[in-house]
Amino acid sequence: MGIYSEFMKLLIEQTKKQGYLTLTSSHALNNNAVIIAKLKMGFFITGMEQTINFGPGVCLAYFQDEEMKNAYAFRGGQPILTPKMLSASSGFEHISKALNDDANKQL
Repeated sequence: MGIYSEFMKLLIEQTKKQGYLTLTSSHALNNNAVIIAKLKMGFFITGMEQTINFGPGVCLAYFQDEEMKNAYAFRGGQPILTPKMLSASSGFEHISKALNDDANKQL
C-alpha cells in the first residue's frame, strides 16, 4: 500500500472515531491516480463541478454511515431500500403495503 493510501486509511479511521458521517473531496478530472485510489478505498463519485479557479472537477464522497451509503446507492438506481429509508420517506404507508402485498404473492 502506498503512502497516500495508508494516509487515507488512517484519515478514514480517525474521522469515523470522531463521528464524521461523510468525507468529501474534489479533484481535477485528470488526477487519475488519486481518483482511482479513492474509488478503490470505497469512495463514490457524487458529482461534477466547474470552478473559475480550477476548471472542471470531479466530486467524491466516502460514506461512514451505512444508511447514507444505502440512500446514495438507491438514488443511483440500485435496488436498496432499507426499513429506515422507508420510514423516513413520505408515502411510507403505501410503499410498505405494496411491498408486503408483493412479498405475500411470492410466497
